[in-house]
Amino acid sequence: MLNALKIYPESISHCVWPKERVATRLCAKCGDSFQLDLHELKYDETIHRMRCGYSPDGLERAVYSQLLDDAQTDLDRCQSELRRLQDLSREIEAQQKLLEAYMAGIRCMMSPIYKLPQEMLGEIFQHICCGDTGVNHISNDDD
Repeated sequence: MLNALKIYPESISHCVWPKERVATRLCAKCGDSFQLDLHELKYDETIHRMRCGYSPDGLERAVYSQLLDDAQTDLDRCQSELRRLQDLSREIEAQQKLLEAYMAGIRCMMSPIYKLPQEMLGEIFQHICCGDTGVNHISNDDD
């Protein structure tokens, strides 16, 4: 039983099954969408048969095997689409970081200290950086 919980973490009876075709809109510009025909799955029949201990015979097992293969194909499509969207999300996040760095640079240039003349900034930094300790030194050709 514990092994079954690892494989099937959610009971089929706890799922909310759609009554019509599910289409997730991916792009507002082109109308691209991801569609699954979950409404065509025989949810009610499956849950009834699970609860009454139904065991399919040889021919029905082949049908259920095909249904399982079809569901796995849909699951693979979901996983593939999720990976594609996650890759796209990472690309957009990288572009967002570049824009944030660009904006930080512009904000830095617009900070009040940049309104001071270069000569005054030089004097301030020479006074702060070049104390009597001799650790830092800015040399002038005039010295």
